[in-house]
Amino acid sequence: MTPEVSFVITTPRTLEKSRMGGILARLLSRPNLELIAAAIITPDRETAEAYADSIMKHAGSYPPGEAELLADYVRACFAPRGNRHRRAAVFLFQGENIAGRLSEETGAPNSRIPDSGTPNSGAPNSGAPNSGAPNSGTPNSGTPNSGTPNSGTPDSGTPGTTIRDTYADLVRSENGELTYFEPGVLTPRSASEARDALGIFADFTAGRDNLAEPDFVSNSASASALAPDSASAPDSASASVSASAPDSALASTSASAPDSASNFASASAQRTLVILKPDNWRRSSVRPGALIDMLSRTGLRIAGMKVHYMSVSQALEFYGEVKTALEKKLAPSAAGRAASILENEFGMSFSREVRGALEGSVGRAYARHQFGDIVEFMTGRRPEDVSPGEADHPGSAQTMILVYEGENAVEKIRRVLGPTNPEDAPGGTVRADFGRDIMVNAAHASDSPESARREFGIVKVHENDFPALVHRYLSLQPPLSAARD
Repeated sequence: MTPEVSFVITTPRTLEKSRMGGILARLLSRPNLELIAAAIITPDRETAEAYADSIMKHAGSYPPGEAELLADYVRACFAPRGNRHRRAAVFLFQGENIAGRLSEETGAPNSRIPDSGTPNSGAPNSGAPNSGAPNSGTPNSGTPNSGTPNSGTPDSGTPGTTIRDTYADLVRSENGELTYFEPGVLTPRSASEARDALGIFADFTAGRDNLAEPDFVSNSASASALAPDSASAPDSASASVSASAPDSALASTSASAPDSASNFASASAQRTLVILKPDNWRRSSVRPGALIDMLSRTGLRIAGMKVHYMSVSQALEFYGEVKTALEKKLAPSAAGRAASILENEFGMSFSREVRGALEGSVGRAYARHQFGDIVEFMTGRRPEDVSPGEADHPGSAQTMILVYEGENAVEKIRRVLGPTNPEDAPGGTVRADFGRDIMVNAAHASDSPESARREFGIVKVHENDFPALVHRYLSLQPPLSAARD
């Protein structure tokens, strides 16, 4: 049976507030959710409208009112503001009944609804959403005839059970009018909806650069440096909208919150590469998301990402400088160990000339073997086992490539990452928490802007393979009549 595909897309607000890592950790810790592609997209207005229309096309699979709420949000908060596009992160998964499983993991938009009184108080006739008030119509429907979505399930009573329990907000005034809504993530509720939306995203991203246009943040920027449409609004203002705002206007009130990315570019702004290495992907685990969450302490933005399978030829070029360093570092010590073993075995002493010959043979062979271990770790194949015709083929070891941008990005990322050897890494750094040794050390990061540019070219960070991957996986799906809906 061919596994189904579906996706989770973070909202622009989620990405701006560095919540993506925590959400991804939730998803990747679940068994049998296989991440097969990822991308940062910057929808134009037409794409946002098409996505919203796709949600409404499948409104019948949503609880009453929920599709309208989400579609309005997409139109208001995914479309560009002024001349600057907003970024969202798309994660493509495959698995059995994947749309249903992702929808269950995501949760309903109104599973937790604080209001101006006591959240989820359950007080009779309080008008508070999720109150379960008598004679309110459908349980958990919110205020009667308010047009709010009905989750179809009782109040969970266990905040944090789903992604939206933790990362979403839906706020109403005492009279039940919608004042703030931030869903955190969106995901289709059916296989057919997933196909439609993925087709929209694939068509939009086709032919586009995999990296978003530079949009650096300056730490020295003041409120006056913000875009005109957001400079006057404090960050908390998005949740203090007038109670008289109609439900249909909710998404636009969310959009009024300031966007930190609208600050001006800085002279010290950089882009740098991070690779989440294969040791993070060997089983269902929070690790990839937890690493991204740790890197969010830098305050940098993610400009691009992709799931990547490094080829042997890429690894040979990427780590070419390491090969030379390994020979200089390891060959003399390996030759010395070999000489000591042979001298003990044969009861004789070797001349300097013989020891030099051992360094050029045994020592360099050992260094090359260690280099082969690195290539095998990153690709799943040893270089000596790969024919020239296979060297460019994608390997079997999964990684994720991320490009971060902002002021002094190289230094900030490496400070959170920690030294190459986890034993030397301070507590609280990525490698101290997740690294095992010099090779299996959780992540790679560029050590200079020049290295970053070189590495960008090797792993082709600008090459956008998301549309081709989407179309390939969709072509393998069963006919719509057979799809689980």
